Amino acid sequence: MDQKWSEAVQTLLRLRRQREKDNLDFLHELEELESRVFKELCVKRKYMKQCEPSYCCFRITGSCEFIKTWHEIKCELDSLNRD
Repeated sequence: MDQKWSEAVQTLLRLRRQREKDNLDFLHELEELESRVFKELCVKRKYMKQCEPSYCCFRITGSCEFIKTWHEIKCELDSLNRD
């Protein structure tokens, strides 16, 4: 392969690795944010480490502040991602 194309391929590979690393960093930060929101807003936070929506009476009745807030955050992220 021609040297200039080889360099271009190497640049693209480097960019792809960086994007994958950035994506993992983003997912980690997202998990951290979810955990912080859960610990602050979930009524069951004293004895649970994360939300278990299928067993949560607060979610079923629509009175869970964690679910409401987390949904708003995810919608905001989705809208920013589209821009």
